Amino acid sequence: MNIDVKFQEGLTIIKEKVIKGRKHLGIGKKKFGILCGGLSETFIRKLEQGEANPTIKTLVKLKNGLNTTIPEIITRNRIGISSKSITLLKEESYEESKKNFSTRVKKILSHRGINSIDFSACLNMDESATNKYLKGTENPTYLMMLRFAYVLDVNVVDFFDYKGQLPSNDKFKRRYLNP
Repeated sequence: MNIDVKFQEGLTIIKEKVIKGRKHLGIGKKKFGILCGGLSETFIRKLEQGEANPTIKTLVKLKNGLNTTIPEIITRNRIGISSKSITLLKEESYEESKKNFSTRVKKILSHRGINSIDFSACLNMDESATNKYLKGTENPTYLMMLRFAYVLDVNVVDFFDYKGQLPSNDKFKRRYLNP
């Protein structure tokens, strides 16, 4: 599937979750933004219009405001996340989420037999930029998570199943993003 199509589908899912959650709480965009750690009313509007590319930091704020987990926000269906991961996901801060995300990406890379140089080449990205994500110092956007998922042939949600099984390598074939 085309990464742009997956991106639009992902933004639609996030949009639906935000609208449904906010309406369930019975509050407006401004109060919802405050509940979500100070997200602006304008940003909430953009999320609800499917026009915002949220970062992990934003997703952590949303999960706190909605009292849920990041996988619940970014997927339409119930997903098979390990119970140990669910506990971590509900309680983790932004910094912990960023660190756990980068650790999981590195585990999948290692499992797939891909080093950071090859990963950067697959992403068509400078290695120093890639390494910022792998070290957990960069705040990835949803689109960047999708790019990682495409190259590693996983779903974005797999990056948040910190304690779950690693994906099967049976049918894995390295993929490259076009320049």
